[in-house]
Amino acid sequence: MFEQTLFEIVSATLFALALIHGIRKYNPRRLLVGLAVVAVMIVAEENAVMMLTNNYAYYEYHLWVGRLPVAIALAWLVVVYLGFQLSAVVKSRVLGALVTSSIDLVLEPAAYYWGLWVWYPTVYSPVSYFNAPIYNGVGWFLFTLIGVLILSKLCTCRAEGSWSASGLQPSKHIGISQSLC
Repeated sequence: MFEQTLFEIVSATLFALALIHGIRKYNPRRLLVGLAVVAVMIVAEENAVMMLTNNYAYYEYHLWVGRLPVAIALAWLVVVYLGFQLSAVVKSRVLGALVTSSIDLVLEPAAYYWGLWVWYPTVYSPVSYFNAPIYNGVGWFLFTLIGVLILSKLCTCRAEGSWSASGLQPSKHIGISQSLC
């Protein structure tokens, strides 16, 4: 239970940081709409796959949306937002989504060890990575890419000089640039 609670706190914190960054960088309404669309997609997909396949489950979380812990949805939103940011840097939405979705290569062993979720082997997924079927990685990439495309379509940068009420501007000397918009 401790691991799930810690995961909930870390997911919420990372999402809050991504949201603060996004609100400062992009049109807040468009960003929130984009994140809401991605969140609905994530919740619908995760709940549908769990109901249809019964090959994985989550246990001992505090907040839920159907069969999905809220922490998992928030973590997904963080991954998609990171993919969106990375795709602007590498100038490729596909590469940004691919690199970002590779987080699963580290997350699956950690989740397996800490019991954040459980995969049940089936005849449809004989090959696995820490009990997660290989198609899970393909799903990570596809959902990250779709989320990146949604955010890319909906998010527009704020006008230069309007980051926040405090008037903070990105610093060119530490590698943050408005040209990433």
